[in-house]
Amino acid sequence: MRSDRLALLATLALIAVNLATTPLSHPEWALVPGALHGWRWPFLTAALLATAALATRPLMSRQRLQAWLPRMTLIAGAATLVGFLLFSWLSPFSWSRTPFLDDWPPRFQSTVEGLRLLRHGAFAGWQWNLLGGYATSTDITQSLTLLGAAPMTIFGDAIGFHLLHAGLFLAVPALVFVDLDRSESRALSLTAAGLVSLSLAGAAWSFMRSGDTNSLAGLAGVMAVLAASHRARTGERYGFTMLVLALTVTAYSHVAFFAYAVGLLALEAIYYGKARHVHRALLSAAFALVLTLPLTYELFRYPAEFVSNNVIYAPGGGVDWVRALRSIAYNVQVLFQPQRWFNDAGGLTSLFLPLVLLAAWRRDGRVGYYAWAALFAVALIRLNVPEAGYFFVRPAHLLVLFTPVVVAWFVTSRAWDHAIATGLVIVTALCFQIAPIAIPHVTSVAAFQPALIRRITGADARRVLVENNPHRDVDGSPNGHSEPSLYGTHYEALLPDTTGKELYAGYWDGWQWTPFRGEMLAGGAWQGHLLTDADHAAFLAEMRRWGVRHLFVWSSHAKAAMDEWPELMPLWSADPWREYEIATAFADTRSVVTDHGRGDLLSTDPLGGVVRLTGVDAGDHVVVRTHFHPSWQIESAGRPIAPINASGQLGFIAPAPGTYNVTLVYPARRWLLVLNLVLLAGLVFYERHFAKP
Repeated sequence: MRSDRLALLATLALIAVNLATTPLSHPEWALVPGALHGWRWPFLTAALLATAALATRPLMSRQRLQAWLPRMTLIAGAATLVGFLLFSWLSPFSWSRTPFLDDWPPRFQSTVEGLRLLRHGAFAGWQWNLLGGYATSTDITQSLTLLGAAPMTIFGDAIGFHLLHAGLFLAVPALVFVDLDRSESRALSLTAAGLVSLSLAGAAWSFMRSGDTNSLAGLAGVMAVLAASHRARTGERYGFTMLVLALTVTAYSHVAFFAYAVGLLALEAIYYGKARHVHRALLSAAFALVLTLPLTYELFRYPAEFVSNNVIYAPGGGVDWVRALRSIAYNVQVLFQPQRWFNDAGGLTSLFLPLVLLAAWRRDGRVGYYAWAALFAVALIRLNVPEAGYFFVRPAHLLVLFTPVVVAWFVTSRAWDHAIATGLVIVTALCFQIAPIAIPHVTSVAAFQPALIRRITGADARRVLVENNPHRDVDGSPNGHSEPSLYGTHYEALLPDTTGKELYAGYWDGWQWTPFRGEMLAGGAWQGHLLTDADHAAFLAEMRRWGVRHLFVWSSHAKAAMDEWPELMPLWSADPWREYEIATAFADTRSVVTDHGRGDLLSTDPLGGVVRLTGVDAGDHVVVRTHFHPSWQIESAGRPIAPINASGQLGFIAPAPGTYNVTLVYPARRWLLVLNLVLLAGLVFYERHFAKP
């Protein structure tokens, strides 16, 4: 009991220090919505003092926890989560429209396009409309296609997309309850589900205002993996199959969370100390990797077509170990500075670290593993450096799950007085960063910038340049910095469907995971540096190469440079936008370039397109203005044609003279889906007939 009291008092002291020192060192943090120093600080102070007073009384025999506290914790947590979800973040009255904040539009659009691919019988294909065309397999951390397939097919894209998110929010605490209730007390399971609901409502400040809901899907996936692993460990039938499926769904939603889940399975094997747990973790991960091949096959087959780091513009130049170690040291240093802790998942874990360490030391059943998992996530976050991209940022979301479970364990199993347990629940609830966030919605992107949309739609070329609206610095040079964004949303993703145009622009915030990510103009930066007069010839050559004649720009850098280039003529202006047209003598708007005759790209879909050749000669070089990829296949009249890498674009040799169609095929690789079905059927058959319960 003495160690319990010391851990509790240390936790309360850390909260008090954070509450007292943060306004002195970082007064601006008090203005952040949901901060401890807003409306809640007098209530938190009172709860802290009361709980501390109770905890310092002479030790007495343990009191039995009253049954109402776990139930009320669950009710309060669930009501808070559902209330904010339905009446603040995503009101049901807006579900028929498109969410329009930060990454919400591209998240929605990528899922819509993923469903189009799925209807073609594939998970990966070709994105024609952006960055000159690229393989969608590189967007492996960005798709909610698999999870959204059922609700969006049944209820329509917009309503189904919102239902998906409501389901994800509710699934996380439900899975925590299912996992704990298998081996722990009902009081612990209820309290943990309630506190996780509050924790998730606090994390929504990050998820909702940024549209980082692929991480929400990853979080639900990790919790499903842990629940399935627990089922398999206790010998329940189909536990291994469920584990493989949970890992697979996690990988389809966010590959980084798949990696975290595998790490957590390895940690689980160490915690329980059984060799068979190691074998099960490795085997389930191997099966899941095979099941994810419909999405990831090309990344293994053609690694040069994938860039794993989207933080550094040109990764691969070696690791700056001095800078990396300095960043890691800084990350560790923050752990010992309570005045710099936010009340987010990472900061809350620091505040409650004494309880986490106590649970990890005691190794009390399943909760001890959750404490180990929390420390594992804390360790991963220390490794967050630019050279690792965003890989070591996302583990902070895992703390949404693990830390509240540890607190629930202390409340239900270690608190020696019911009043102390109640006080700790109140203190914990007041620490979560819960704030209202209204997600704007639009009926169509045309309602956002109607004049701009009309100009883009009316442009007389298949592809136009639209300057991206980045929310972070996309100037990769040491001393430069791209211009701040104009808008709080990445609407570019919605433009192709609305305007019918392909864009010389990117999909996501800043750089993507494709080697072609520099082929956009964003915040005045182009190909990793600010646009200047020195880029004059190269930029015009790039526009000609991609068939761009109309340019829509907003940044002062871009307009200052283009105003000086005689080949560009301003056509239209509506502050801050300006449209330029490249003079006819310098523009080439063909979608297909041929030596003789002409070529036209008649149609496209995620798995290819049709090129119409008219009046060509046999042996002519033909270049389709989309990127070359080793997966491309070409055929005419049933005969294959060898694809050619034509300076980065898709080329081939005309097989015959005259007028005829050529079919471009981006392989669906449906055999991988067949392999998945066979593998899953084999797993189910084995567990039904041969596995020992």
